[in-house]
This record gives sequence, C-alpha cells and structure tokens, in this order.
Amino acid sequence: MILESVFGNDLIIIDSCLIDRLGSFVFPEKKYPVGFYRLSLSDTNSVELIINPSEPVIELYFKNTKLRESIHVINSLENRLLWLNKSNSKDILQEKKKIFILRSYARKNNPDEFEELSRDLEKLDSIDRQFVSDLVGKYPDTYFSKIAGLSLLGRKTCKEGYFDDIDFNDTSLMRSPAIPIRIMDYLVRFTEYDEVGFKASIDYILHLASANQPMYELSLNYLLSLFNDTGPEIIFQYLVENYLLSDGCGADYINDDIEKKAFDYRQIQPGSKAPDFEIHSENGMDINLSDQVLKCEYTLILFWSSHCPFCREVIPALDSSLLLNVEKRGKDFIQVLAFSLDTGKRDWGEAIENEGKNFLHYCDLKGWDSPVVRLYKVHKTPACFLIGRDGRIIARPSRPEEIRRLFP
Repeated sequence: MILESVFGNDLIIIDSCLIDRLGSFVFPEKKYPVGFYRLSLSDTNSVELIINPSEPVIELYFKNTKLRESIHVINSLENRLLWLNKSNSKDILQEKKKIFILRSYARKNNPDEFEELSRDLEKLDSIDRQFVSDLVGKYPDTYFSKIAGLSLLGRKTCKEGYFDDIDFNDTSLMRSPAIPIRIMDYLVRFTEYDEVGFKASIDYILHLASANQPMYELSLNYLLSLFNDTGPEIIFQYLVENYLLSDGCGADYINDDIEKKAFDYRQIQPGSKAPDFEIHSENGMDINLSDQVLKCEYTLILFWSSHCPFCREVIPALDSSLLLNVEKRGKDFIQVLAFSLDTGKRDWGEAIENEGKNFLHYCDLKGWDSPVVRLYKVHKTPACFLIGRDGRIIARPSRPEEIRRLFP
C-alpha cells in the first residue's frame, strides 16, 4: 500500500507498507503533518483520507480491493466527516446528471421546463452547501471543517477581498486542494478572458501568495500546470518568463514537462545565444542567421503579419527608426529581418510593397506552424528580438519607442 501526500493539485509518495495475507496493513507510527493524503494500490485504485496528529490512530476497513467504493471509517472523526460529505456529494451528483440530461432536451423544445430544471440544479447546489455548512458548524475545530469552509463555503460573490479568508502563511493549506480550488474559482468568475485579464489575475494571486515561499511555489506550480494544459500559450509563456525564470531554474516543485518547456523559453531570453536557423523564403532569398548577424552590429528580427493591425502600426515607426540610425551610424549598424507569418503569398507581397521597404523580408507561408516561429516561441505579433554581432539576444523590444531608447 502506497501513502501519498497532497501538495495542492499534486501527489508526493511519502511511505509504503506491505499487505499481509489477511489483507491487513499498518503504517508505522510517524508524525505526519496535518493534511490530505491518499492510499493507493495503483494509479486507478486509490482513496483519499485526512491525517491529523490530534488523532493518534486511524482505522479503516475495506470490504474489497476497490478502495474508493468499499471504504468504511471505523475510527477517525476527520475521515468520517470527509466520507460523509463525499457520499452526500456523490448522491447529489447522480441527481444532477439526470437533470443535466433532461435539461439538454428541454433547452430547445420546452423553455419553461428548462427554467424549472435549472432551478432544480440550484436547489441541489444549495442542499450540498447546506450539508457541508452543517458539518462545519457541528465540528468547527476539525481540519476537515477548515478546508471545507475555505474550499466550498468560502467562495465569494464579489471580486473585492476574495482571498481575505486565506492565510497564505498557513502551510497546512498546502496539503489540501483548497488553494487550487480557490484560484480556479477566482479565474473563472472574476477574470477577463483575454491576455490583459489573465495577467492581472496572475499578478494579483502570486503577489498575495508571495507572503510565504512554499505557498508561492504551490500557487505558481498550479498556474503553470493549468495554463500548460489548457492554454492560452501566451499566458504560460508569461508565467515562465516573468515568474519561473526570474526565480531561477531547476525548482523542485516544477514537473519535468514544464521544466523542459521552461528551458526552451530560457533560450530566447536576453543574454542567451539566439537560436540559429536557415530558411528559404518565398521571394527566393535564403538566410542563415548566424552568418547574417555578422554583417551588422545589431540585427532586429521582427515577426509580423499583413493581417495584424498592430504590425501595420509598428512597421512604419520601425522603418523610420532604422533609417535614422543608419544615417547616424552607417549601413552596418543595424538591419531588420522581417519574418512574416502570412500564409498567402499575394497578401504578403502586397504588404511588403507598401511598408518596411528597408527591411530584409522573409516568409515560408507556414504561418504559426513555421519552424522559425516555433523556435522563437512567438504567440502574438508583432514580436521583436534584438541580436548583437556575437549572436546573443540583447533585448526583446515590443514597441518602437523601446528601440529608440536602446539607440538614442
């Protein structure tokens, strides 16, 4: 039998013991910190429990080898409350599934029935919350009540002060699902689903969590995993570049998949050697980056598209800034490699006839699937990389005024 500790949304193996021929198992007496844990025979056969040092002994009985379906709590108030709530939630969930099915048929055919079924769902939610509230009210000093109160009853209907009931210095919350549940609820209910909205919520959450380093690590890990799994990719990139990489690499709390992606993003940070590439452009021009950067003191790679309105605003400003610097410092001072994400040769051709005439233009007509775009982790346009003659990335200016500040 394996014993795992909950760490936010992750599980960490901490102990194991043998099961005898009669099916009994005993973990030696140890001082495990209070929190949620999991007993498991395999990845698909496990059961959740609470360990609280105030309960010196936890006795559980399983009617068969299917742990979750057969658990019976003999001795442990914490786990009796946990499984009373799980049993109640399971029954309510079954009722809600039936209503969801009926409601899906009624949505188009019977609006009145649809509204009535929607009210039934709200009633079931209310019953579920009341059941939890009654348990919390009756046993307020238990760890179950603490976590249930924060996870299920603590969700607020307004954005202001949403996390006021969360003590980010309380590390016992780390060994529970409370923090991930509340973060997700905040993102779903109080976050604008665009780049600005996600970034604002992330900054706010991680600012609060920074009161305690382990809690900060848990929150960052959860957000990284969430946006890695669901996207948008540009928000995952924001987390990696502004929080993970700025904190240092190789953090123990980051899983291997995210660490590998973080390494890829690390390769395009200022100070790193710019990833080299060779490309044959649709206009017949070839480029090898490592050779091209030797021709000027500075090389600006610009990723853009003829359909991007922001690009059409930035390109003239970049073009005039380029000319100004060439006039001041000579032709070998700076060059612009404009890499288009267009997929239509005509659109691209018409665009470069009118704008960016002093740039070196390239396009492979593969859009976001271009190997160069993927190599430089471009998730929006325009995107710029300023590279020195030594091939190292100097800066990633996003606006013309930033380039002007680099070359006054």
